[in-house]
Amino acid sequence: MGEIKPPRLKTRGRVLDAVAPLYDIVNFRIDRGIADRALKYLDIPSGLRILDVGCGTGSVTLAIADKLSSSGSAVGIDASPRMVKIASEKASGRSNIRFECALAECLPFESASFDIAVNTMFLHHMPYDLKIASLKEMKRVLKDGGILFTVDFNIPRNIAAKAFGYISYVVLFQKEIKENMTYGLEALIKTAGFSDIAERGNQFGLVSYVTAKNR
Repeated sequence: MGEIKPPRLKTRGRVLDAVAPLYDIVNFRIDRGIADRALKYLDIPSGLRILDVGCGTGSVTLAIADKLSSSGSAVGIDASPRMVKIASEKASGRSNIRFECALAECLPFESASFDIAVNTMFLHHMPYDLKIASLKEMKRVLKDGGILFTVDFNIPRNIAAKAFGYISYVVLFQKEIKENMTYGLEALIKTAGFSDIAERGNQFGLVSYVTAKNR
């Protein structure tokens, strides 16, 4: 008998199942750079519980988990079964990290159960209402005072950034990118109810690294 594949979860967000086998080849340097900046901008004491939403093949999740002790843990979720399978294989033998298929807009976790919620280059795959729903779910599962860390397309700061963003939107037929560029990452996060929103860094005048608190 062949391998039994888990059913694809139903969501209006983009599920990158088809590109999972090539994802690390194409995105290795990007994910490594994001992980390095995440560790720079986030204070990660060793005993925290961390959630990575839209984790893909788990590269950023694994880098963060390296900073945790046995009392800490990291959970990565993604709607793509293939992404989760690859991430789980990378984490084989590690007790402080796990990956599972789940939807960002309906997280299968108890309220106030995580210290930090991370999402990197994820929101631009979601239509506007699911961006907000997903951020609200991250807020729900964060403890009071917990930290949200978001990396994604933001309002372009120069002509080159604007051109690249709109070319990406047109070529990929992805209006969700245009939504990020129109509304702005900080505004999306504020609409979801977070406070103390701060941009910690920016790349190419287009991609922002933003932290916020659940208060």
